Amino acid sequence: MGYDNAMWRALCAASGAGWVVPMGRIAAMAAQIAALARDPASVTAAAARALAFGRLHDVESEFALRMA
Repeated sequence: MGYDNAMWRALCAASGAGWVVPMGRIAAMAAQIAALARDPASVTAAAARALAFGRLHDVESEFALRMA
């Protein structure tokens, strides 16, 4: 979970693993955290997507793509 900025919005969209809240909106962040606390299955599913995404985008692979 993170505040809405170009990097985080793009990473969440690409990975399908995360939540975006409006920049600087602490109450929105707290509300999202509370909602996730009531829905642990969605957190578990997002964690699985994040792990899969991370395995495809490890440092060595990303570096090799950028240097090609």
